[in-house]
Amino acid sequence: MATFQASLRTITGEGVSLSELVVRLNRYATAHSLDGRRFTTALLAEYEPTTHRLEYVNAGHNNPILRRKDGSIERLEIGVFLLALSSIQNFKSALRI
Repeated sequence: MATFQASLRTITGEGVSLSELVVRLNRYATAHSLDGRRFTTALLAEYEPTTHRLEYVNAGHNNPILRRKDGSIERLEIGVFLLALSSIQNFKSALRI
């Protein structure tokens, strides 16, 4: 997990998009999965305050819960896969908040 976190810090420091970040993290996790015997879960999100847009990727975690400004709660149920074990083709979910 420490090397995965280091990869996350390195890649995010390069200013890549969320989709590119997930592709590169999946590539790293696959290369270090011990032929599929290890996998990684993660929840990665990016919020753009000027457009009120939240983009997230749920890679194997329980569904995240969003608490809106008015106090209402919403479970974000889209987009679940495991890094290193899943095809990366349809991984991203985007919501307008």
